[in-house]
Amino acid sequence: MRKYISFLSALLVFTLGCSGKNALNAGKTDVSSEAAFEVTFVSPTSSSMPQEETTVTLSVNHPSDMMSLQLSVDGTLVKNFNRMPFDWTLDPVDFPAGTVTLKAEAMTRDGSLHFATLVLGNSQGPTPGSLSSRGAGVFDPECLNNGTHDACIFWKNPVAQRGSAYPSKIRFGQNLTDTQTFGVQLTGMTNPSSLRNSSIRVTASSGATAQPTNGRWIFDYRTDQTAHATAQVMAYFWLTLQEKEMLRRSGTFFARNRNIPVDAYNASVIDNAYWDGGGLRIVMGAAATSGAPAHEMALSAEVYLHEMGHANLQFAVGGYAQIAPNSQYETCTASTCLCRTLNGCIGAINEGQADFHFLMMFGNETTPSTALGETWLNSMNGLASRNVASLSGRTASQQFASTQGQVHGMGALYASILWQIYTNPQVTRVEFEKIFMGHLQMLTGSSRFQDAREALIAVDAAQFNNKYRAIIQGAFASRGL
Repeated sequence: MRKYISFLSALLVFTLGCSGKNALNAGKTDVSSEAAFEVTFVSPTSSSMPQEETTVTLSVNHPSDMMSLQLSVDGTLVKNFNRMPFDWTLDPVDFPAGTVTLKAEAMTRDGSLHFATLVLGNSQGPTPGSLSSRGAGVFDPECLNNGTHDACIFWKNPVAQRGSAYPSKIRFGQNLTDTQTFGVQLTGMTNPSSLRNSSIRVTASSGATAQPTNGRWIFDYRTDQTAHATAQVMAYFWLTLQEKEMLRRSGTFFARNRNIPVDAYNASVIDNAYWDGGGLRIVMGAAATSGAPAHEMALSAEVYLHEMGHANLQFAVGGYAQIAPNSQYETCTASTCLCRTLNGCIGAINEGQADFHFLMMFGNETTPSTALGETWLNSMNGLASRNVASLSGRTASQQFASTQGQVHGMGALYASILWQIYTNPQVTRVEFEKIFMGHLQMLTGSSRFQDAREALIAVDAAQFNNKYRAIIQGAFASRGL
């Protein structure tokens, strides 16, 4: 088992472990051609969870072409069909969570696989208000001095808040009073003297554990070279806000109440950050200049929101092993993972969905902030290869050719597809956030882009009666998928 899932793209080495037992796979495995054979769900006819026992019935349009047919429920095989009728009894008492994913898999005589998926559930959820992260604090030029706020941090990161690059890369102890002006209140702490709650506990292995002064967590970055307390407060605030917002807007956050350790500054990790899928922790390193640590990666909120995206997927599917790469679709070495074809792999899907976690937080502004790593690279465009704004017309074939299938590059393609759907004028964003969160539970190590598409469609069918089906299909089709 690969130990960790780390962060950034072309300039960094990132390894990913993903995969699992049966979950959603939809569509044909051979996506290059179409076949007349089809397997479908005949009943239930509604996507609502039934109130009493009901018969689940499958149909195949050319039974003479079929070699085998099986039904899985929430990733567990429940029946191999040897003869007609193709039906199975579902008892809602067995599913107290109120949602269930049914997957049919048929093999035809030519050896191809065909899938159908049905998600039964409840579409109830919270009604959200504003999605702007800027409203989570107050931009106060006197933040460090007036004592009104619990903490003074940066909105997203210093370069993003400033709206332009600095003359040179930010360094420890630099005067950042022009941008350390985002005054916030810290909530949810289980102890008023500790940056921890039931979901995260923040420290710095290469610093001193942050402590409040007179109940406030205000640290001037100019005098914070040793403790790295600003980085710790940044991590606590933005990760806590991420969970709060995702619960408010989508009703779901799988990494909630997991007591995840967050190392806000580890000087031995250079130009990187990662989610440790085995140790269940987030580690933030140092952005470097000439190989030497220059500032904390934790000054960039989008980085650990991305890392928490990896955590959220891992908890969504029930463990690291559930999303370990399938070697049929992905090849990994000690330094990198590559998708074998333009159809992608779980490594790319994982990277793209992790990016979408920070896009949901910072992409809802009047001017959406879609870049990753602005402060790290001292550029408003951040990692250009990962900025979804520059990938809107990119096809899977083009991206595969230019990245050789590297999971970060292919993941950027997946993130851009999600962004294309999310920003469609006909899409209600909080509804797509619910669809996005739901589709995470259906991913496995064998998932490719077409499988992720069908997962999104299945959740849309269950929760919104196929409201966005055409938009989802169109977004993937526009990329040649």
